Amino acid sequence: MNRLDLMLTMLLLAYAAVLAWYVRSVIVTKNKPASSSRHSSHNVKRKRKRLSGKKCPGCNQIIDSRRTVCHHCGHQFEVEPGSEPHPDEVEAGIRKAGPEPNKEQ
Repeated sequence: MNRLDLMLTMLLLAYAAVLAWYVRSVIVTKNKPASSSRHSSHNVKRKRKRLSGKKCPGCNQIIDSRRTVCHHCGHQFEVEPGSEPHPDEVEAGIRKAGPEPNKEQ
């Protein structure tokens, strides 16, 4: 092999290595490329926040645990003493701002 053939072979091997890395890291593991990974931790936190809550028995949607009325179907939940109201319910006048007073006292 002459010098040009050797250089082309090494270039081809380097290209194959980069392609294999890309296939393994992006396609097989279903991750996004490193350039867009700065937003991925934000999306995970967002999903966790969205999934933390209570399940509505009327429509089986997961809603914020602070809500007393399901915004999907209108199901009424019991108000737990000392619970914080959801800002949308305060704005709509459904609940007052601040924790609910404990009625057992």
